Formats: sequence, structure tokens, C-alpha cells
Amino acid sequence: MNSHNEGYVVGNDDESDFSDVEVPHQQEQQTAQVDDIDRVYKILLVGKDGVGKSSLVERYTEGHKGTSLWGMNDMAIYWKKKVVLDDGGTATLYVMDWTGTSEDMPACIYQWAHGIMMVFDLTQKETLTYIDKFMTQQIKRFANKNIVKLMVGNKCHRADGKQFIDLKCAKIHAYKHQLKYIETSARCYVNIDESFKLMANLISSSSSSSASSNFSNS
Repeated sequence: MNSHNEGYVVGNDDESDFSDVEVPHQQEQQTAQVDDIDRVYKILLVGKDGVGKSSLVERYTEGHKGTSLWGMNDMAIYWKKKVVLDDGGTATLYVMDWTGTSEDMPACIYQWAHGIMMVFDLTQKETLTYIDKFMTQQIKRFANKNIVKLMVGNKCHRADGKQFIDLKCAKIHAYKHQLKYIETSARCYVNIDESFKLMANLISSSSSSSASSNFSNS
């Protein structure tokens, strides 16, 4: 039986003008020419505050430089780039993290992404039910209909906690939304590389990689 602390893997109406947002499409093209990059994937992390989205991004892209695309007050979209091996070639992953609440994220950011990682805290049940709300109220309204989605249960190193979410419960939620599911720990580096690799593989096999072009062709 899989234990939580090992990590488990299972098969806004904001209409603001963001035309001046500096997106890295020129850098992507230059990188492709210099380093022979085969693919570019844009991955967005969403979820309730405190679930560990930023920690996952930092652990995965540790040592890589980040850039803020757009910001206002305490909210900003922040991305970091990492080049990885991908099916015999290479791919550039732009991992994007919104520093404000997910409900306040501008609609256009969803359209930039090829894939969305929906992160919840395995020690806080309300963060899992938040995923249900987010699926119906945000992603279905604003994201490309073919966008790839992955559900991530973070903080699996705290498996002995009294409020720890049962694996069966998490799998039911993933099944309800027809999502792949993986458990991670940013603190203990459990399934960090594996989660982003899974996301990249899902994008690679999906038509959404060519459907969401705003981010690279603006």
C-alpha cells in the first residue's frame, strides 16, 4: 500500500488591458536558436493561500533566475525558467506563480498557460474543496478548454497529522474532475521533479500545447 509520506501518483472577470505585459516570447525564440530547444511549456500553479505553491516552484527551479511579468500592489505573476530533457529532446518550462489570491488573477493569465497544477494542502481539508470551486468558477470560465490539468497534494511529509486528508478522498476528487493526481513535499523534496515531469508529459501529449499561443505569440 502506498503511504502518503512516500508521495502518491495517480493515473475573474478582469478585462484590464495587459497588452503591455512583457512576455518572454522573444527570449524563447533566442534560446531555441542557441540551445536547440525543441518545445516550450508554460505551467501555472493555482490554489488556496498557504498550500505551498511558491515553495514547489522554488524547490523545482532552485538556482534559476526568476522574472516578474506584471504586478500591482502585493499581486504579481512571477515565472522561472528551467530547461529539461523531454522525450529525446529538450524543453523549456516556464513555471508561473501568482503571488496574490487565485481569485484575483487576471483572466488572461489562464490563457497563457499550457497546463495548470492545482495545489492543495494535505493537512487542510478546505484547500481540497477549494479545488472543486476553482474548477467550476475559474478554470472552466477562463482557461483554454483543452488546457492540461494536474491535481497536486502538497505536504505529504506531514502524514501523521490529525487532519491529514485520506488518500481515497483525494483520489475521489481527482477522479471527479478526470485529473491525474500526485502527492509532493516541497520541504522534503518528495516528487518535486516527478510532478513537473508529469505535467510536461501531459502537455506534450495534448493538443493544448499548440492551442494556447497568447504567451508566446503576443
